Amino acid sequence: MRPVYFFWLLFSIAFYWMLYLYEDFLMDLLIAGLLCVTVFWLKEFFDRHMSNLLSSLLCVLALLSCLVIPVYFLVYKSADFIFHLNLERVSFFMEKFKADLLVRLESFPALSEYAHKILANISAHSIMSYVLQFSSDIGKYSLKFASDTVMVLVFLFLCFFLRANFLPIYSRSFAL
Repeated sequence: MRPVYFFWLLFSIAFYWMLYLYEDFLMDLLIAGLLCVTVFWLKEFFDRHMSNLLSSLLCVLALLSCLVIPVYFLVYKSADFIFHLNLERVSFFMEKFKADLLVRLESFPALSEYAHKILANISAHSIMSYVLQFSSDIGKYSLKFASDTVMVLVFLFLCFFLRANFLPIYSRSFAL
């Protein structure tokens, strides 16, 4: 085997294992890079009025307040609504809804027959069990979402703060 082929084989194996090792961070870094490109105009505006560190921190906090905090508020309010739900009132509403629906469907004999079969399986207890299962799935994935959000914000801050190190390379590569 020629040394060049051995080098490329070794490089490919090492590259695969590096991707495997850092796969959790690569998507966060990609998202942070895309956000950095998207809102770089805001960073340049803040750079005119304050230092690089403060403008980077302010850009990250602005994105945090616009994108992340509303999502956490929505999740918190949804969980609060589910945990404070009155099962007796939901059960009463479901029984009344089923009775009203069956009364309206009595004039359609073909539909009424199937409606009795379908509505017999629907109850407030079964719906609440589905809702609780759904909320547990949300809770299960919320820790991963929170850790990914923190990593995206850290990488975004680093992209904003360290962009001055890459600016000379950027300006040389696109010089007219």
